[in-house]
Amino acid sequence: MEALPDHQQSQRIRVVHLADHSGRLQVLFPESNMLDIAAVSRITKRRLESRCPLSSIGRCSYKTQ
Repeated sequence: MEALPDHQQSQRIRVVHLADHSGRLQVLFPESNMLDIAAVSRITKRRLESRCPLSSIGRCSYKTQ
């Protein structure tokens, strides 16, 4: 992921796609933070899993159902 001009690190975001049997969920969070998937699962009351490895954020491709 390349830095955008005139944007500070704290202003950039990451996008992660999570899914369960009910469908997909897109999560946006600050690039400088870590995503707690367990907390997202607790809050949403869903058993969410990443659709791709978190290390490949920005270059993940997957087939939709």
